[in-house]
Amino acid sequence: MWVSWLLALIILLLVVTGLSFGVLHYVEKQQIAQALQSLQTQSRMQLLRLNQILEHHDPQQVHFSAADIDAVWPRVNGDLATTPAALQQLARALQVDHVSIYYPQSALMIGAAVGENADESWQKSALLTEQLRQKSGSSAVIKNHLAISASSGKLTAYHFYSPSKQAFWLIASVAIKPLLQGQEGDPAALFDALFHIPSSNLIPNEVDILLQGPHGYYSVFTEQRLLIQPPLLGSQPVQDGQGRYFLALALEPQLSYSYIVIAVDFDLSIFQVARQRLGWGLALISILALLATYYLVRRHTQNWQATTLQLLQRYESAAHVEVSQDPALQPLEHFFLARRQAKQDQTLQQQAELNAAKDEGQHKAQLLAVQTSLRQQSEATLSELRIAFEMVNARLLEANRRLVHDAETDTLTGCGNRRQFEQMVSAEMSRAVRYGQQVCLLMLDIDFFKRVNDEFGHPMGDLVLVRLAELIKSQIRPSDTLFRWGGEEFALLVPSVTQEQAGLLAEKLRQYIASAHFPHRHTLTISIGLAAFRVSDSFDEWMQRVDAALYQAKSNGRNRVESAAENKE
Repeated sequence: MWVSWLLALIILLLVVTGLSFGVLHYVEKQQIAQALQSLQTQSRMQLLRLNQILEHHDPQQVHFSAADIDAVWPRVNGDLATTPAALQQLARALQVDHVSIYYPQSALMIGAAVGENADESWQKSALLTEQLRQKSGSSAVIKNHLAISASSGKLTAYHFYSPSKQAFWLIASVAIKPLLQGQEGDPAALFDALFHIPSSNLIPNEVDILLQGPHGYYSVFTEQRLLIQPPLLGSQPVQDGQGRYFLALALEPQLSYSYIVIAVDFDLSIFQVARQRLGWGLALISILALLATYYLVRRHTQNWQATTLQLLQRYESAAHVEVSQDPALQPLEHFFLARRQAKQDQTLQQQAELNAAKDEGQHKAQLLAVQTSLRQQSEATLSELRIAFEMVNARLLEANRRLVHDAETDTLTGCGNRRQFEQMVSAEMSRAVRYGQQVCLLMLDIDFFKRVNDEFGHPMGDLVLVRLAELIKSQIRPSDTLFRWGGEEFALLVPSVTQEQAGLLAEKLRQYIASAHFPHRHTLTISIGLAAFRVSDSFDEWMQRVDAALYQAKSNGRNRVESAAENKE
């Protein structure tokens, strides 16, 4: 009886402990939800305050005005698309950190910051281009853009300005901290209180303010890019695998193109201590339950062993006497005697069947051995034939692949030859006509290549051609294809771009080749002619327009880019 009461008490304690865990988890979630809601409300109010500051501040305080632009613009207008140093000159004149030029027609962004090198400027241009490519708007609507500087990581505000009668936007950025210094009160306190967590029952271990960008998240406090990747953000707070909570706040129209992400790691030590104490209690209850179970199993096992021993003793007595006076043992004796007789009869029958089938079994075994030997020989022959066929088939496929590759590839440079060029150009023309896509063709020719062959020999000229092909391939997309047209002429097929974008690519290639090193330790220049495909063009007409553009580039002094449209005009 007392064992049953003990089991009931243990079950009751387990139920109470489980309910305690549930209540503790519910209280913890409620406290976290309340703290997150309070933080979200205060952060939205601070963002509204930041919008008001950006909307009413005086642009003259950061030396950004149309008069400064008009004064500097004529000196740098001709080099904006190719020279980031020109934009750095404009940034110094405006006394701002960063200046960019955005071309809405091609969704292309080119920018530079004071003190950056050319590679950093191009990286920033690619980042801003990718960010603005997916957005729409105009300079009348977009006034500011909150972002992180790609070079320093500082929190900045980008100001958009569209000069009159110009097909681009001028963008200059200033740091927000200096901007807040012009406000009333303590600027450091105003900035530090911008996103502080409000008073709560929970104490945060860590609070960080992140800005969400196309290539990662940037910390406002540490002013550097973070490796942390928060989960998919929505309108409600979310939690990652490490227990950190994230709030994504959409910025107001004044601060477009960005999201503020608040990362909070709460101090849950109180709940952890309570959970630990409940765990110790649960462990103690489990130990008591195991001891009680062990006692019951042991007691039941002892009773079962005693009963089994009595039955075995009775069985042994009944097996050695023919007549038993104990009525309880007579059925057991009859059972074992009948079982012994049935077993003897079964043994005699099996022996007779075994003797009868012995001769037949030997004969069948001999036949089976012969059949097995023949089957193994046949399988070995078929396996050898299968292996030989697979080897011949593999050699044929490899030979066919090599023939196709040799027929469509230039053996010197590894580029496509004329045959492959005609096939791919015809396919791109059909795709452009069917789907309305744009495609451009560039023809590149080395200037004064005959001098290289005459001065250094044809083997050195071959090395120069191989080096040129490698340099061009390193600067184009995987979807672009380079062909060797003949001699020192190359053709570049560029799908899904406009003629203006192809012109920017051609100018980039021309500058890159002019600054590269070649095996003969001299510099080389190239002339480039380009033309976009028109639906009315045939293959020959398109090629004639590209050749005419290349001839025009040669005639105009070489080391330049000419397009068919400009040549036609």
